[in-house]
Amino acid sequence: MAQAMDDDSAPHLQGLVFTADGSCTELDTLTAALAARRTASAPGGTGHLIWIDIDRPTDDELSALQTAFGLHPLAVEDAREGNQRMKFERYGQTSLLALRPAAMSEAPARPAHPDAPGDEVPGEDESLLIGELEIFVGAGFVISALRSGSPLAAAREFSRIRELLRSSPALKRLDASTGADRAHGELVVAYTLLHLMIDRVVDLYTPVLESFEETADDLEVQIFKGTPVRSQEIYAVSRGILDLDRVVKSLPQLMVHLRAFAADTGLPDELLRNLRDVADHVGSNQDRLGRLRSILSEIFSINSTLVAERQGDQSKRISAWAGIFFFPSLVAGIYGMNFVLMPELDWKLGYPAALGLMAVGCIVIYWISKHNDWL
Repeated sequence: MAQAMDDDSAPHLQGLVFTADGSCTELDTLTAALAARRTASAPGGTGHLIWIDIDRPTDDELSALQTAFGLHPLAVEDAREGNQRMKFERYGQTSLLALRPAAMSEAPARPAHPDAPGDEVPGEDESLLIGELEIFVGAGFVISALRSGSPLAAAREFSRIRELLRSSPALKRLDASTGADRAHGELVVAYTLLHLMIDRVVDLYTPVLESFEETADDLEVQIFKGTPVRSQEIYAVSRGILDLDRVVKSLPQLMVHLRAFAADTGLPDELLRNLRDVADHVGSNQDRLGRLRSILSEIFSINSTLVAERQGDQSKRISAWAGIFFFPSLVAGIYGMNFVLMPELDWKLGYPAALGLMAVGCIVIYWISKHNDWL
């Protein structure tokens, strides 16, 4: 079952300011971020990019960012409410992009079956964790707001994306020019950063899919050994796959809208190629999810068959032993009716003959059951 992600190791706010002269200044408070925006927007300011990454912003913080960066009220309202599907929407000169990063919780492995302690599968406590990330984008700024924890909230992920951006040729488009050229350069750099964040979110799906695939492989191996697994295990994996599919199924459409906007806005061909590459990875992930659903369906069907066969074998075994014990009970019941005219009662060998009949009957029924593989 999907759960909200939590990461208390990340700072509440971290940010960067890239300027046309190649400098990079770190931000650690909202006040510093708002001051950087005022400085960059002042007359005579040069090309810049402000990236603010804020974890679970308050309503007051979102209001302050809305005022300083000219964010659309509807976009801010979506960020406040959360629980957004993946989408890319334009609001005048700014855009809102909602993403859902994912990861797997860690749980100790356990024996797949009591009869096979050497075979292990992930524990039942392992679950899919879904985060929520809203990103505001405009010329010269990117604001990533986490409504719930996600892998991107970790400081190492922030540093990873920062270094990728620093090495990107797109930063050279920040220059001291003014007017449309400066605005276009700032837009290119902002959407380059946006591409890096989307690419990282899509990359984070890979270990999640690999975890599901490994679990499905373990279940498949166990089943084909002839040992049924508990249905709850199959349901847990199926539920995780459905949860992941539900949150990422709108990602292909998001990429279509984003690539169309990038082409219409005249963003560089290199950025368009990078977005196309991300879209290819999204398609690959969708194919893997489809294969996983198919595999889990087959595993459930085969497991149900194995369970039914095992129950049938148990029913045969119970029926065979019931027949074996029924025969002597039948003979004893007849002789226990105490009728007057029972010639066997006056026969000296009557008692041994009755016992022998019981034994022979039990042996015959046992042989028949064994011959038919009921025992």
